[in-house]
Formats: sequence, C-alpha cells, structure tokens
Amino acid sequence: MEYLALYRRYRPRNFEEVIGQDFLVETLKNQIKNNRIGHAYLFCGVRGTGKTSTAKIFARAINCINSKNGSPCNECDVCKEMLKQGNMDIVEIDAASNNRVDEIRELREKVQYPPAIGSKKVYIIDEVHMLTESAYNALLKTLEEPPSHAVFILATTEPHKLPSTILSRCMRFDFALVSDEEIIGLLKKILKENNISFDEDSLKQIAKMAEGGVRDALSILDKCIAFGGNNLNYEQVLNILGASNIDELYGLARSILTKDIGGVFENVNDILKKGKSVTILNKDILKIMRDVLVIKTVKNPDNILTLPKKEKEELSYLSSITSERFLIHAIKILSEIENELRFSLNSRLLIESAFIKCVNFDADFINESYEKIDEFKDIKKKPQINNNKENKSNDENITDNSYKAKNIWGKILFACKDNPYFYTVAKRIDPEVEKEDFILNVFDETSFEYIMKDENRKYLKELFVNEGFDYKLKIVRNSLKDEKKEAVNKIKELFDSDKLTIIE
Repeated sequence: MEYLALYRRYRPRNFEEVIGQDFLVETLKNQIKNNRIGHAYLFCGVRGTGKTSTAKIFARAINCINSKNGSPCNECDVCKEMLKQGNMDIVEIDAASNNRVDEIRELREKVQYPPAIGSKKVYIIDEVHMLTESAYNALLKTLEEPPSHAVFILATTEPHKLPSTILSRCMRFDFALVSDEEIIGLLKKILKENNISFDEDSLKQIAKMAEGGVRDALSILDKCIAFGGNNLNYEQVLNILGASNIDELYGLARSILTKDIGGVFENVNDILKKGKSVTILNKDILKIMRDVLVIKTVKNPDNILTLPKKEKEELSYLSSITSERFLIHAIKILSEIENELRFSLNSRLLIESAFIKCVNFDADFINESYEKIDEFKDIKKKPQINNNKENKSNDENITDNSYKAKNIWGKILFACKDNPYFYTVAKRIDPEVEKEDFILNVFDETSFEYIMKDENRKYLKELFVNEGFDYKLKIVRNSLKDEKKEAVNKIKELFDSDKLTIIE
C-alpha cells in the first residue's frame, strides 16, 4: 500500500476534527444548519492551520444530504463521490501557477455549468494573492454575482495583498495559530494509534518548532518517526531538527545578559561554524529574550510557554540575572536588525555588533538621557514671551524645579557611569527640588538597602560634594519599617553635614 505522509493521512474529514478554530467552525456549521450559505468566502491565516481542509469539509457539508449538526456525514452517496479525487463538484485551483487573466476567463465561462451530483459547485482558489491585477479584474463580476449553484472559497496566507474590491465581496474568516496544547494532543493521539512510545518533552519540542502550524508539526513528527522507529525521545528530536546546539544558544544568551563580550564572540563563533544561519541565530536569541521576559513578568508563565523542563529551568535562571529594562532593550535591538540581516553583505559583523550593543545597555542609556537633557537645555535658553510677568504661574515654578532636579540628578548619573551597579539603583530614584532642598525619593526596598550600605553612602556623599551642589539633601523612604531605624541612624552618623536631613 502506498505510504501517505501524516499530514495527508490525518487531514480532518469533518468539522469536529478541525483543531484550534472553534469559533470559525461553529460559525460555518450554523450557516449550514440555518441555510444561510454565502456565495464567496475568504479563508486567511498562516500556513498549516487548516484553510484548505476546512474549505473541502465545508464544500461537502453544503452538499451533504444527511448532514450531522452542520458537518458532512461522509457516508451518503454525495459525500462519498466528493471524497474521491477528481470529482467535478469541488474544483481546486492553484492561483500560484494559474494566475493569468486567460485562466480566470476560462473559469468564468465554466462556472455557468451546474454541479454533477450535489446542489452546489464549490471553487476553491488557493494562494489567491498570487493572481495578477488583470486576473482580479476578470474575477470581480463573477465573484459578486455568481450563478446560484456556485460558491467561491478563496484561501490565502497574505490577505493584505488582495485588492479591496475582492475583500469587500467575500465573507472573511481568519484562521488562528493552533496552540501548543492542541498540537500536542493531536500528536499524542497519532502516536498512540501507531503504537509508538514517546516522552512529553519530545512533543513539546515539536510543537515549539511548528509555531502554531499543524501541518508543520505533523511533517516534523513524520521525520522523527522515520528516524526513531517505535520510540520517540527528546534527545532524538533535538538531533533530527538540528536543534542539538540548544545549550550553545542559552550559553550565548547568558553571555549577553551577564555582559560578557568575550563570551559573546566565542559563542557566536561556535554556533556559526556549525553552519547555523545568522538570520536564524538572531531569531532564536530574540525568542529566548522574549521567553525570559515572559517568565520575569507573568505570574503564570506556563499559560504562555509550553517548554521542556530543562529549558524552563534555564529560562528561570536567566530571568534571575537580568532586568525587565535590559530585556526590552535587547528585544528592541534584535528586532530592528531582523530585516537588515537578510540583505547585509557581512551579516556576522552585524549580529555581533547588535549583541555588543545589547551588552552596552547602561552606557547607551546614559548617553541617550544626556542627549535629552542637552535638548531640554537648548529649549530653556530660548527667549520666552510672558504676557503676565507679575503673576508667574505655579505650573511654571513646578516645571523649573522639575528641570533643576533632572539636571542635577543627570549630572550625578553621569558622574557614576563607571559604577554600573550604583548607577542601576540610582536611576530608579526619583529626584525633586523644593526651595533649598534636594529630595531623593527611594520607593523600593532593594534600592533602599543598597543605598544604605556604608560604601554606597560614602560614594553618594562624595558625588554631591564633588559636584558642588548647594542644596540640603533629603532621602525619603515611604513606609519605613521599624527594623530599618538602626540603619537610618547609621546614615545620620555618616552624613554629619548641616546640609543633610533624613526624613523618616
């Protein structure tokens, strides 16, 4: 017997077997049950989510003489005939290879012929975005007012390429990416039917690589079964998919997050010399950064991430050694170079530069902050017209004080730029000026504990003295706990200057 690929063998034959598209399927079934069938449909979504399969099921369902809850029975004579290849009532057209105006004109002539066995003749035009402009124009009138026996289903992965004249004539259905859980459930069912043993991590890895596409998942599974026979395990899947360098990817991510430039160069070299594409490397690291950010910010990351236990542990560790701000910065940089990598003559240099720019986050942040401060200075220097000089508004005083506070604290940040750990805490402090007082508002417990360390208190005092600011320095900590009283007393002893007051 001829072997069929898994994605063909397990193609859904009724609406109940379509996974991940519940709302869409229910809508189509209700149309059939209520006899409200349209004349033109647009099925759009990414590859492998069931557009063509659903179109074929829908074509049988609207012709089935013994429909079961809006789904085809696949047992009546009409369904059996329509399940055969080459039947006359379901016409599939590949617009990628039949995209000329002459072919659409031929379709327009043939659409007048009635169905052979059913009540409706269904035309499924796949990859419809590939049609030429003249072909679209030839299709318009027929699409708007087809014969009563004709139903058009247009399928595409790129609906934005279709002219609005086509879109406005169709009932649009968007196919969503299928969740990892639903893909894993389908894979388990297939493996059990074929008496193949497996572990959970292997299926999670396949679902992760499929990225929401059922056909991709089944193709990957087919390849893994061919290699592993009746046994499927995580290590085999990694080797088959060429993902065996997952540890190297996490090693590169660790180098970036710990700001180890030498480690970045070494890891990039080890990965690329094994033949990995620079574009794919950027995509993999970008995904790791995103997953780390999810773990760091989401209370229940398991609801979003379906990953093997080993990867979850690695991501949890990475989230513990970095900050949200750094991750957002890294994601922004790596996203910006994604298109550049495709056309760069030296893509390796480009991606290494991007990784180093991620590592150099603190310095970039300082420079960017000072550019904004300098820009604000220029604005303040410009002459301003004041029609009411005698009654200066409180808003202007607030703006002046806010500017002074930001300017002073900006200089302190610049002065401590060579001390990245102190700078990281200092930038979380909110400064303000009130008459002769310079107030440092410390909001979080971690920053407060860090500032209270002896060496940091001395360092902070030196910064203010060296900059020569003539303000009374006040450090404000809201909701100060009783156990911190002793630490506050230590600060009072250290800052024995008359210019320092601590508000408890």
